[in-house]
Order: sequence, then structure tokens, then C-alpha cells
Amino acid sequence: MENRKHNRIIVEGMDLKAKTVLAKEVEVLNMSRSGVALMCTRRLNMGGSYTLRFPFKRRIVSITGVVKWIKLIGSTTNSRGAIIPEYSAGLAFKEGLSRDALELMENIEKSQQYQEERRKGIRFTISAHEKALLNLVQIHSVKTISMNGILIETLQELPLNTTFSISLTLPEDKNPIQCKGRIASCKKTPEKKEISYDIGIELLDLSKDNTTQLRNFIDDMKRFSDVRELG
Repeated sequence: MENRKHNRIIVEGMDLKAKTVLAKEVEVLNMSRSGVALMCTRRLNMGGSYTLRFPFKRRIVSITGVVKWIKLIGSTTNSRGAIIPEYSAGLAFKEGLSRDALELMENIEKSQQYQEERRKGIRFTISAHEKALLNLVQIHSVKTISMNGILIETLQELPLNTTFSISLTLPEDKNPIQCKGRIASCKKTPEKKEISYDIGIELLDLSKDNTTQLRNFIDDMKRFSDVRELG
């Protein structure tokens, strides 16, 4: 995105949304068949549904849970010296665990020491202290768009070159553009009291149909608005 070949179109204020699915590494504090306690550096939404992914026997086991509680437990600093809050959260697993998830639970039960004795009618807890990947789904308003990528604003600093799934919903278009994205730039948003970041996302692996869809939208925007190149 540094060597731009396409003008960017300002679309801030329009109904143009980007849904991102970022995989965030979290620490599993303890886990049972009914739920999990974890530590992460993102505040999860109460009542929100999140998917955890565990590596297990050369495959990935996905388990979805709903946030029941969350609390701020401390903070850390990143490589740039910025303060990053740390949270602990409890998620209740949705009913009907998959066969792979049940096998994972059975494996953990056999390999870990119980913190409580397993007795009839008493919930048992599995000590884990392992890593898992948490899928964070967020929806952002798009500020600028081009054939190369988009610019969004977030409250969190995102690591450069992170790749993830992204879905773009264009105004009055029922079929979203689905592709991969790469964090190409991350800069503090100027002249704002609350710290936020302008995130430049390069769009990758666009299908032929999605490329045509995006080009048609940008061509329509050029016809009805002024084009402003942001340098």
C-alpha cells in the first residue's frame, strides 16, 4: 500500500462496513465441560459469543462460548511503551459440544490434575494454563477505500502484517466482499482526545467477481463525488 497505484475515495459517514475476524492468542486459566476462564488483552463484550480454537492431535478444535463475566486485572506494556490493559473473562460453552471438543476435554481430564475432586453433582475444574486462539469479530466503519485496500479506525493498536479474514458490506449491496486482509499501517489518529488508531488494510485474495464488484462501486463513487488522494 506504500506504493499506491489507485486513488483513495473518502467514504467516511457512508454505510460502508468492514467485519474483521482477528485471531488473538489468550491464556486459558482453567476449563471444564461447561466453560472456560481465560486472560486476554482485549475487553470482551458481556453476552457476546466468541469462538476459541485449540490445537489438538494435528487438528484445530473450535468451541464457542458466551461471556458471563469479565474484569480488569492489570496491565502490561507493548514494544512501543504503550500501556495495554489485561482482562480475565469467563465464558460458558454452548450446549452440544462437538465430538472433537469432547475428545479434547477427555484428553485434558486424563492429563491434568483436578483442582477439585470429581464427585456426583459437583462441577470439576481442569487446570490448564495453556494457550488458545480467540476469534475476535469486530465491525468497523470504513473511512477510505481503493482497489488496494481500506482505512478504518480502531481503539486498539494492531500489529503490522497481521493477516485475517475480512468482509466488506457496500451500501445497498446485499452480497458482501469476502477476502483476506493484511495490516499495512497503524498510526495514532491525530487531534482526538481518546486514543485511537487509523489502520490501513491491504485487501488480498479478491475473487474475480469481488474485484469487479469493488471496481464498480469505486467507479460509481467517482461519478458522484470528488476524488481526493491521501498522501
